Amino acid sequence: FRYAATATGSIVVFDVISGIIFESAVQGLFLSLFLTGGFLMVAYGVLESKPLLGIVNVFPILISVAALVGTMRALGLSLNALTATLLSIGVGLGIAYSVHITARFVDEYERRDTALDALTKTLTGTGGALMGSMLTTSLGTGSLALAITPVLGNFGLLMGMSVAYSFFISILALPPALFLWDRYAPGSGSTASADAPAVSEPSAEDGDAGAPAPPWAPGLGPDNTHASTIAPRRPRPLSPRAAPSCSSGRALPTCRHASPICLPPHTPRRPRLV
Repeated sequence: FRYAATATGSIVVFDVISGIIFESAVQGLFLSLFLTGGFLMVAYGVLESKPLLGIVNVFPILISVAALVGTMRALGLSLNALTATLLSIGVGLGIAYSVHITARFVDEYERRDTALDALTKTLTGTGGALMGSMLTTSLGTGSLALAITPVLGNFGLLMGMSVAYSFFISILALPPALFLWDRYAPGSGSTASADAPAVSEPSAEDGDAGAPAPPWAPGLGPDNTHASTIAPRRPRPLSPRAAPSCSSGRALPTCRHASPICLPPHTPRRPRLV
């Protein structure tokens, strides 16, 4: 007969608990990525009517998590319950940089003509502030690498590297993702201009031959509508006004397009008696 056996001892119990925590940490990592992307899609969809920007925000974080796991492998750090939990924390800390860059890009995208101009203004305007935030956060958490306890040392080192990776990858990988969004996303500037109907120029058959082009050409009118939908006004010829007849007095000559000025009749002044 075989009897059931239960493993005991602190080493066995610690190994079982570590395995359970590791599995839950890995599940938490994927759950954090899914919830972060879903929340950003809803937020950008409600506030800016651009839900695909939520997926664009998560793209640099995926690269930073993969780079952090590769660095752990290169440094000989094992992927255990603590380091797997650290990856989920890094997602929450690193997503802030891509959110800041994307939010500034959306503001500049509404004001600029192209996505390149918007990204240039975004990175030159808010890039310095984000770099200062990255340095303070990574140095503050990275100071734990000097701790005597190896667990705290590895925790501080990985935290500082996670923040630094999130910043640099947001600067390097997020602009190409935003370019792709501008080109292929429905409702963005490039697709909206490609789907717009072609504007036909007025021809001589429409009766506007010889009419001068409107001053707001080319493209849009004064109320941001296509110039082809606005009928250009023809200048009316200036005709001299009919000069009013002065019933009494004399007329002062003026230009040929203005009416003459009628003066009162001249009356001789009487001498005063002293």
